[in-house]
Amino acid sequence: MILWELIFFNSQALLFLFFALVIKLKLKIWQLVSCVFAFTALGAILGETSTGLFGLDVLAGLLWGSWDRSWFPFCSWIFFPVAGYIFGIILMHCKDKTKMYKRILIMSALLLIPFIILSWNYKIKFGFEDFYQEQYYHQDLGI
Repeated sequence: MILWELIFFNSQALLFLFFALVIKLKLKIWQLVSCVFAFTALGAILGETSTGLFGLDVLAGLLWGSWDRSWFPFCSWIFFPVAGYIFGIILMHCKDKTKMYKRILIMSALLLIPFIILSWNYKIKFGFEDFYQEQYYHQDLGI
């Protein structure tokens, strides 16, 4: 259990360091999105590449998910906090928040239908039936 806590909290620490760097460098949204694409591509390329040494695999697991017990690797999960950050910026500058939320609801509902159909047809796993839910924790460009 201690190993899980160490890995989980260190992945959160990487996230805080990333956003500290974003704020320090005053990155614009397009630069932030470019970083996300680069990290996500790097995570997809490295996949579950192992270093062959347990200690290094634990550290590499923080970045790209090098073993099956590395949860929330930075390269796979950076998309979600950055999406929330960009959403927050848009929300702060939006004049009619009710209208914006209604649009988001309609777009989300319309996108959910093809998403469910495609994931069912192509048998995309999301980790619901697995004990360690590796597909969930180790997402790649297929998200």
